[in-house]
Amino acid sequence: MNIDTNIPEALKHEIKNVMQVELAVDVQIEKIVKLGEKVCLVELEKEDDQRKVMRNKIKLRNRKENV
Repeated sequence: MNIDTNIPEALKHEIKNVMQVELAVDVQIEKIVKLGEKVCLVELEKEDDQRKVMRNKIKLRNRKENV
């Protein structure tokens, strides 16, 4: 997935949407930083949210586009 913006609020919205649609996990993003064209660092507000994401990451395996 290419990340086209450097604006933190737009990144938060995009990543939160991907997590909701692809992983079926509703998370609260505390901080997000773009590291490269296809890479960003996401810090979640709750440790429980991180566990949910890690448990559901297998759902991304058969996706044509990398997330």
